[in-house]
Amino acid sequence: MEDEAESLPERINVTKVITYDVESICEQISEDAGEVTLEEVIQRIHLYAKDDFSCGYGHEANLRDLIFTDENGEEY
Repeated sequence: MEDEAESLPERINVTKVITYDVESICEQISEDAGEVTLEEVIQRIHLYAKDDFSCGYGHEANLRDLIFTDENGEEY
C-alpha cells in the first residue's frame, strides 16, 4: 500500500473549456454598435463566460477564477 501512495500525483487538475468565436462576436457587435474594438469583444466574452460558467441556480461565476487566452496562449 505504501508504494501506491508514493506513486500518486500531488494534484489533479480538471479543466472546463468554452471556445468563443471572435469573428461571430464581432459580427454581433457591429450589428449593434458599428465599429468593433478588442475591449468590446473581451467585454462580450466576459458576459458570455459569466453566464456559461454559472451554475444555473442564481450563483454567478467569479471571472477572476477564469483564465482567458487566445489560440496562442496569450492572456486577456
